[in-house]
Amino acid sequence: MSMPKRLAAVSLLLIAAACEATYYKLTDPATGREYYAVDYTNKGDMIEFKDAKTGARTTVQNARVLEINEQTFNDGVAAPAR
Repeated sequence: MSMPKRLAAVSLLLIAAACEATYYKLTDPATGREYYAVDYTNKGDMIEFKDAKTGARTTVQNARVLEINEQTFNDGVAAPAR
């Protein structure tokens, strides 16, 4: 296989791998409130993320972070707020 074809094949594999999303449920231990996100940033004892329900940038201190599957994520985002 020629070098350009190999590079194209590797590029396609990397793009496909990058499309695989990871889902998180973040829980605020002070309030028990649950949030859902596809990405977060750990800043020491602060967790910053974009809330999937509201779209707001949110920061929670000492949040519990749990990796979840897509179905659990979708159910959590669709659930009414408590």
